Amino acid sequence: MIDITIDASQLSYTSSVIGEVATNYNRIEIDFVDAKSMHLPTDQGVWLINLEQYSFNGNQFDDAIEAITYLNSL
Repeated sequence: MIDITIDASQLSYTSSVIGEVATNYNRIEIDFVDAKSMHLPTDQGVWLINLEQYSFNGNQFDDAIEAITYLNSL
């Protein structure tokens, strides 16, 4: 599980391959893909987030709508 840390409009995570990754994201453009996936627009392009592989600020979510609601509340 990769935990993405979000603070204001910046997110970061640690990759086992390249180390620390940090970028800005646009919460207004977060897009639902399916029950377990969402698009997260960042300065590095649009990331496809599979909720079975990622968590946000230590929180795991069962579905994308839950995760999007959480991100929009930050």
